[in-house]
Amino acid sequence: MSQPPADADQAQSRLPAEPAGRRTELIGAAQEHWAAALTDLGGRNTLLYFKDRRSGTLDLAEADAEALEHFTSSGSIRITRLFRDVDARADAIRRIQVIYRKAKELLEERGIRAGYLATGMARWDELFLQPAAPVLLRGLTISPTRARHDDFELVLDDEPEVNPVLLHKLASVYGAATDRLADLRGERLYRSLTAAANAAEVPGFAIIDRTVIGTFTYAKLPMVRDLQNAAELLTDSDVVAAIAGDPEAQELLAADDDATPLLDSPDADYSVLDADSSQRSAIAAVLSGRSLVMLTSASSCSTSTRAPGTGSGSPPTSARVSTSRSRQPGRTTSACGAGSPSGNDG
Repeated sequence: MSQPPADADQAQSRLPAEPAGRRTELIGAAQEHWAAALTDLGGRNTLLYFKDRRSGTLDLAEADAEALEHFTSSGSIRITRLFRDVDARADAIRRIQVIYRKAKELLEERGIRAGYLATGMARWDELFLQPAAPVLLRGLTISPTRARHDDFELVLDDEPEVNPVLLHKLASVYGAATDRLADLRGERLYRSLTAAANAAEVPGFAIIDRTVIGTFTYAKLPMVRDLQNAAELLTDSDVVAAIAGDPEAQELLAADDDATPLLDSPDADYSVLDADSSQRSAIAAVLSGRSLVMLTSASSCSTSTRAPGTGSGSPPTSARVSTSRSRQPGRTTSACGAGSPSGNDG
């Protein structure tokens, strides 16, 4: 009896890997699309179109050169020691007060860290806008030293970061090769970034030597980073795969929809709050590992469905429940899933 050729055996051994490869490709494409959709490239993004404000920007061009060098190398200094000139020092204190209040407001009310030391400013030509994108960003913590707020301690993060929105803009709009620039620093970064922009024919690209303290906000940047760093989690999620267009995952989830989860018995009730029959049906679905979307009226408070299902007394489960407001008046949309693609626990 003849044996099948070795090439045929190798081909058959590769067949099971093809669906997995297709799934990975679909999720990878969706991952890039979602990250791009979250990245604001418009004129309101201060990471691309920075503008000097009357009081909310502190340019360190007039700072003492030795003090500035000490600040960037040691990572901390008082604002009064950065400026020797009395008038320049008074103006710097007034500006840093405004920056401090704005950064504190954004952190406390929106959870956004916005205070940065920006080094280098990239410019290029656009038809209606004037791009000014900081090249290097270094997180800055501003703390008043006295109750009068007449002096402030400036503390820098250990490492600077290349402006990710600038790299994304040059790559997505102009096709510049910026994928290997995030780890570069100093003059090597400037030369490589300029070379990449010139190779992509970015009109009028240049990097201006500036050092500025200000607030640079990009609220969706953590979401973009989660997407970029969660490739393995996204690939493992059947829900994400189905959304990305994988037919096998879609078929699997469609089959799950046919089965109605049974309500648990009172002996197995781990709810921390009372729940009606519809809420308990949603909880039972999540605890069974299913993914679902709840549409409820605003008065029904879908959070009361979330709380019983995620209490500390619940049995071990990988289910996750998240709640978000719908833009449609009078309705609340709650998404419940068996996994969290972003890696957060909801």
